[in-house]
Amino acid sequence: MAELIEQGKREYALKHFDTATDLFSDASRELVEKFGEGSPECAVAFYWYGNALFNIALQKSTFLGSSNEKETEEDSEQPDLPTAKIQKVGKILVFEDEEEGDAEQADEPENGEKDNETGGAEEEQEEEEEDDMMLAWNILDLTRTILEKMDGEENQKMLAETYLTLGDISLELEQWSRAVLDYSDAVKLKSKLFPPSNRQLSESYFKLALAYEFTEEYDKALENLKLTSLVLQNRVSILRDDVRHTTDPEKMRELEDEIKEIMEGMVPELDEKIKDLELIRDQVGTKFPGDAATASKTSDANGAETSAAAAPSKVVNDVSNLVKKKPKVNVDTDAVMEEKSAKKAKLED
Repeated sequence: MAELIEQGKREYALKHFDTATDLFSDASRELVEKFGEGSPECAVAFYWYGNALFNIALQKSTFLGSSNEKETEEDSEQPDLPTAKIQKVGKILVFEDEEEGDAEQADEPENGEKDNETGGAEEEQEEEEEDDMMLAWNILDLTRTILEKMDGEENQKMLAETYLTLGDISLELEQWSRAVLDYSDAVKLKSKLFPPSNRQLSESYFKLALAYEFTEEYDKALENLKLTSLVLQNRVSILRDDVRHTTDPEKMRELEDEIKEIMEGMVPELDEKIKDLELIRDQVGTKFPGDAATASKTSDANGAETSAAAAPSKVVNDVSNLVKKKPKVNVDTDAVMEEKSAKKAKLED
């Protein structure tokens, strides 16, 4: 079983997610048969299995999205390009050029029939993608329940990453309020595990800000964007101090490259995003979606109470390109929120 997991990790590192998924699945099945589904021994295999499934779903999303863009942008301008058809190889979608001659193309179905066939294929692929997403979410949620009962720094780091990936899946499924819950848990735990200059922490703040932006809670989104920037600037201070104390030219170049990446790339982009979001907030005002009387309650990274109501019907334009839109799926979000809210209330007591 340990060998299966190690093999899976190697395949995962190479981005061979379909092969990695098979290996992690086999390891998980053997561990469940030996120890039981909720046993601590299953946590690592479940963690990697869920992450591999999520990456498969993302690959399908990327390939399908690329196909749609190509059809939209190129068909009218370059009609002689060979058409692409979706082929399924294992669990991954690939594109394969059709090698049909002109005579065969003349016998193709009418446009309406082709559109129906294409639409049916895309709908089937989206449903399969959602199945992978939901399976990944279920596996990682089981991982979460196991890891929350386990001690040890490495287990806690794995738990923090599990929260983060659960949030990623929630965003992909347009479950914005659930994403806020998961990202908030990730931020709280990573704040305990890492120093305030750690880039993993800045990533968590940024994703939480994105989730708040989708729920149109602009003040909280701005708060977390500013915390993202603060962590990065803390990182730069550490790097500059290291530059002053290093004599290794190669190490110095690495440090200076990271400083340049942060100060010339990431921080200016964050500053621009903060300005844009402040403008949106000032135009529409602070807004909490849904009925405040029936909204679930949770806490943000700083302990403030916030609404966790249904997802808004309108998405902020300047972040819509960061998360691929998909049809909503039926998941027991209320049960998840109830469990998390109960856990938070217990911790606060």
